[in-house]
Amino acid sequence: MLSIAPMTAGQSRYYTDLGREDYYTRGGEPPGRWTGDGAASLGLEGTVSPADLQAVFAGFHPGGRKLVQNAGRETRQAGLDLTFSAPKSVSIAWAAETSERRTAIDSCHRRAVDAAVLHAQQAAAWTRRGRGGGRLERADLVVAAFDHHTSRAQDVQLHTHALVLNIGVRADGTTGSLKTDDLFRVKMALGATYRAELAHGLRQELGYKIVPRTKGLFEIAGVPETLRDSQSTRHMEIRDALGHDTALDPAGAAMAALHTRSTKGHIDREALLKKWNAEFGREGWDRTHLVGEKTRDRTERERARLADRAVSRALGEDRAWRNDRLTQPVFRAHDITRFAAQAATDGRVSAADVLQAVERRLQHLPGLDRLGRIGAFDIYATRDTISQERSLIAHADEMHNGYHRGLTAKAKRAMLRSARDANLGSEATGALEHITGDGSGLRILNGRAGTGKTTILRTASSAWRKSGYRVIGAAVSGRAARGLETSAGIDSATIEMRRRQMTPTWQGRVKHSLNQLRREAFGKRTYRYEPLKFDRRTVLVVDEAGMASTSDLAFLVGKARRAGARVVLTGDDRQLPAIDGGSPFGFLTKRYGSAELTINRRQKPMWLREAVFHFASGNTRAALTVLQKQRRTHVERDSAAAVQRMALEWSRDVATPVQEKLMMAGTREQVDQLNIAAQLKRRAKDELRGHPLRHGTTQFFENDRVCFRKNDYRLDVRNGDFGTIERATSGLLGRGQLRVRLDTGRRVSLNLATYGHIELGYAVTAHRAQGATVTKAFALTGPETASAELAYVQLSRATLDTHLVTTAVQRPWQSPLQQGNSHDQSLSALAQAMRRSSRKTLATETQLQLDQHTPDLER
Repeated sequence: MLSIAPMTAGQSRYYTDLGREDYYTRGGEPPGRWTGDGAASLGLEGTVSPADLQAVFAGFHPGGRKLVQNAGRETRQAGLDLTFSAPKSVSIAWAAETSERRTAIDSCHRRAVDAAVLHAQQAAAWTRRGRGGGRLERADLVVAAFDHHTSRAQDVQLHTHALVLNIGVRADGTTGSLKTDDLFRVKMALGATYRAELAHGLRQELGYKIVPRTKGLFEIAGVPETLRDSQSTRHMEIRDALGHDTALDPAGAAMAALHTRSTKGHIDREALLKKWNAEFGREGWDRTHLVGEKTRDRTERERARLADRAVSRALGEDRAWRNDRLTQPVFRAHDITRFAAQAATDGRVSAADVLQAVERRLQHLPGLDRLGRIGAFDIYATRDTISQERSLIAHADEMHNGYHRGLTAKAKRAMLRSARDANLGSEATGALEHITGDGSGLRILNGRAGTGKTTILRTASSAWRKSGYRVIGAAVSGRAARGLETSAGIDSATIEMRRRQMTPTWQGRVKHSLNQLRREAFGKRTYRYEPLKFDRRTVLVVDEAGMASTSDLAFLVGKARRAGARVVLTGDDRQLPAIDGGSPFGFLTKRYGSAELTINRRQKPMWLREAVFHFASGNTRAALTVLQKQRRTHVERDSAAAVQRMALEWSRDVATPVQEKLMMAGTREQVDQLNIAAQLKRRAKDELRGHPLRHGTTQFFENDRVCFRKNDYRLDVRNGDFGTIERATSGLLGRGQLRVRLDTGRRVSLNLATYGHIELGYAVTAHRAQGATVTKAFALTGPETASAELAYVQLSRATLDTHLVTTAVQRPWQSPLQQGNSHDQSLSALAQAMRRSSRKTLATETQLQLDQHTPDLER
């Protein structure tokens, strides 16, 4: 894990104290050490002295010479604190091992930190020079690294503060301030590089078995999850906070620490080691449980082959590799490094092997195109991506420039009467005429959240059918497809299903035949296998098109163009983009124009409508100010406390039915924590009944809210469907049985042994919430995860009320009291983060901007 925090010259005393005493030396921690080529150029080598550190913090050479123009100013940015933290199992192994092996683990960790610092220097160390700072020059970094082994709660935690000073040493020996924003851009690559090198060292030098996790994380085998949790979550505090008088179940133990972190005391290293090993013993664990693995030294050729495979996985060329790969249309070298290093955390290759493989790929460019340069970084795209985009644009251009007959005169008159009767207004009526009129075969409806797109589609679909057209719907998610079908009356399925229906395979034909034999055996009606086909009397409606990928839209638009069908894309270019691949909806909207919907019909209170308007317009500070005046913003000290605050606010609202209030978060981990917390709150109120039915680490009770995670057409459930458990039984042979009443009113019975894609449904990610409407919403966010699109989706779901919970700006030099009193400061930081866009720029779009020399690309 890597976190980055800015430092100012005024905090130099904090870091010099760390280097002299406090929680670095009194507990037996090693002193700081200088690293980075820039430090050596300035004569800074070996142990960090407080006087030297204070000088370079202020921008001076220890000899007194100014190194940067603003040296000595209290407000100058002194640099960045890059904190590299080892996986918890590594820290536990360090504490449990012999002195000799502890030293070896320390060495592996330091080398991993140094590898990441070296990559930072190669990828993102730049200074500005020349008139107006218009010329970028490479620079060497000056870094003071402080290794540490405990957390503030005195849990074992191996980590290093790598203080990157805001001083770059150029090739000619001159110095200047760094362009520090580039270090933030390569943060994920640096963290992945650190973990890949650490895994390699632990496997090759100490023989530990490495267990890769998702997103480039790993653990060493033999350290159970319960022990890792007990050393990272202050187990007893969690239990007390949740009101338990018994041990936590595995799901509860997975939650993060809840209470204020204490200031670190000065405990002798040997005393801490005894304390930690005593805690391990109470869990029934010691170092003999660590799992070793036979290793061998691989040849340079073998390592190169493995590293090249990791690069192929990062670029999505290995079709069997679904995780840890690039999903954006355009990318930089450090993006490839990030995902390649994440694919290499099994310990078989080093960080240097991965970086060399990336460099080889970029030198020869097989399957890649270099589009140009933005700021300090070269921009690339895969040729597959460029081909898909060109195919989509070619099909769309032909449809846009072609002619498609719209409604009959009778159907149009009936449609306009319906619009008047429904009091749709001129904006919505204009949108109806746009998507149903004569002319272009490609029509786009771009509407803000809550502007009534579904009502327009329902009216339009009725008019199309009266004119003799067949209306077919498609959407990325099963829930959106179901919503389009039930609310707009359009026969709908997911885009994935539509693609399968239109490109039949022999496997699909065999499966269909077997299903028909089964139906015939039970005396049911059978059906012929007929692939879905478009014709000139077909209208294809793609809902939530902003989440559709380039590949999906290229396929659907291509099929419609060849058949002479009409395509209507509906969505909101301000909402979250496609998860996988490019997200061309915004580009198509600009290229071909659209009917725009701006009148908000969802939010009832004027203050909430005003806040949503500001978020949609990008005025995030004004939006947060509106929420703050309504006392709807809550700032907590850390993510764990924010989770508990949200669960508390959610639980306090007893007037809103549980199915009408929804919590949203930016990460899966936070969603899991919120679901557990909400369930515990309901258990405390006796709102859940029956004995728990365990499924994995989750417990289900009668009356629990659940969410389905996968489409199943036999059960007739869709990914994103919500429901309430009416009955939970163990069933025969321990197979859990659930009867769930869906929010649509229909009941479904399922066996968890055959359909296990179900989870608690009190909280969801923002992507899953997109398209949902509830009475009351609770949004958990923070500067680390926030974006303009995420904020807009989270804050536009509710009709009556929305609460926002965020984390305080963390400054290591501030006391917990100071951090707790930074409400306005934290909201300002959040507002700034919410202005970041997660929109995925197409390769075609980027190339056009580069060709036109757009000056503000770097933003």
